[in-house]
Amino acid sequence: MAKEFKEVSEQLSRLEPRYTEGAGLMADFADLLRNRRLLPESLETLKESKKSNEPTDEIIPTYFGQLTEMYQVALAHKSLSMGSAMIFWEEAWTEWGKRIDTAVEVPRLEAFLERDINLNTREAGNEPLFYVPELTLAELSKIFPTMAMNLDGLGISLKNRSGWRFGENNIDAPYLDSTPANLQTRYREQNRDGMDLREYIILSQFTKLTRGSYLDQHLTASRLLGSMRDNFPVIAKFNPSGSLSLVELNYRGDNVDYVGGRSSTYLV
Repeated sequence: MAKEFKEVSEQLSRLEPRYTEGAGLMADFADLLRNRRLLPESLETLKESKKSNEPTDEIIPTYFGQLTEMYQVALAHKSLSMGSAMIFWEEAWTEWGKRIDTAVEVPRLEAFLERDINLNTREAGNEPLFYVPELTLAELSKIFPTMAMNLDGLGISLKNRSGWRFGENNIDAPYLDSTPANLQTRYREQNRDGMDLREYIILSQFTKLTRGSYLDQHLTASRLLGSMRDNFPVIAKFNPSGSLSLVELNYRGDNVDYVGGRSSTYLV
């Protein structure tokens, strides 16, 4: 398989100059792998890169690292086809679902397969996100053990959302120094919803894979109007290690200079 994989990589190297913006590169890569039957039913991981038994959230099957690189090429050119994004999400959820013995079906939206989206525009907040409402916070804790937090039993509410959404993807939280009321007004005007904790976790794992950073891993935190705890919105942040923190303020309705918010909306 290593020899065949090298051949596919060489083919890609020859193909790359034909792409001026890289938008179709990852889709072609996945098609090549499928045509050469290099997408096994059970994705093998690179065992030599996992010498220890420490928990990890990294997805590194034999082709997935290359798939991630293709996604990053498209990001670098500020152009990514929805079809490429959907392929990436399919493979991500295939691998993530295995960690809890659950098959996650990710439908492709044919009307959006050729749509170009700019993932670098903060105001648009249009990172594609596939949301799985059936997954509990406890299951997400198992899928992503480096969060190092058991979210079960904390009394955190979640919204009943499902399917494809667009979510605000900038690493540092937008709308810093906003109160919950400020955020609610902004989202209502934009016809968007405040993220809940489940969306935030899923999107953060996605940005780690495709951008190399978790959401809010620097100095910011996000107020998530879609998740309530003790009658106040949850405030969350990821740390560079991948651990998740829930931020407690003296008064959780206050505006704080390092706390912003995140929203999402249905893709269709």
